[in-house]
Amino acid sequence: MSSTVPPSDAQIAPALSALAQRESGDIHGGTIGSGEERSTDHGPPKATHRLYAHYASTHAGYSTAADTRLVFERDIAPHLPADRDVEILELGCGQGLMIAQLHAAGFRQARGVDISEEQIATARRNGVHGVECGDLRAALASASGRLDVVTVLDLLEHLGRDELLDVLDLVMAALRPNGIFLARVPNAASPLAGNTVFGDLTHQTYFTPRSLRQALLASGFTGVDIRECPPIPHGPTSAARALVWKGFSGILRLALMAETGSHRGHVVTRTMTVTARASGMSSAHPRPPTQVGLDSRHSSSSHAPR
Repeated sequence: MSSTVPPSDAQIAPALSALAQRESGDIHGGTIGSGEERSTDHGPPKATHRLYAHYASTHAGYSTAADTRLVFERDIAPHLPADRDVEILELGCGQGLMIAQLHAAGFRQARGVDISEEQIATARRNGVHGVECGDLRAALASASGRLDVVTVLDLLEHLGRDELLDVLDLVMAALRPNGIFLARVPNAASPLAGNTVFGDLTHQTYFTPRSLRQALLASGFTGVDIRECPPIPHGPTSAARALVWKGFSGILRLALMAETGSHRGHVVTRTMTVTARASGMSSAHPRPPTQVGLDSRHSSSSHAPR
């Protein structure tokens, strides 16, 4: 019987070195998959950039001022401070439709940031002021401790887990103590969530109410309140939709109650909104701002009523 001679340290070392280099490349922006997927420290892979370059025209479409007003009146306005001079920042403001609603409601200090030059140019052509082209990390870092409200609609799901927590840490640091964070994300816990959660190749993180709460608490937020986004009645057709949804969602909740034994905490709409308060103490030390292109993942149509 022949015996197998174990490899020597000299033979093992090159293989270990190559493996370490590959792992380092994966973590710090090396090649993952094909050459087209090569990424850098300054942004997502090139293939993802291609999806975002034509995001509105190939996937998301465009919203309207009327749609945005409905969302603002139900999901945003009730949670804003009474003081109209508060500092508000919208991350990924797109064409500025929500900023326009905030200004119309008297919040003249509201401003938005988006990395898409095309979107910001559209906002300015439409007469929206207070919007700028830039990176959300830099915008948050420059506003450290000075913001009263930060809004993020349909953007967090486009971030990986590490990016997500990093951005939440930056939001926490930018808000004044007891400042308001308001976001909307797809709800992966909804029985009807498939098309919303998986219907976009740029989505990276799938939230349930529990995981969304987990992320916010891990970043030091308090008073986390998660709500459903049912159809908004604004005419006969939408009123009928809202009525049908009310009955159907009741059946879904009954089924979930039968399975779980609990009748509380079931969020069954395809999207959900969350508000939380800044504790005044960051749970981590955010990294210095870098140009990562997160804002461009925001859809200009994200303000459409759900």
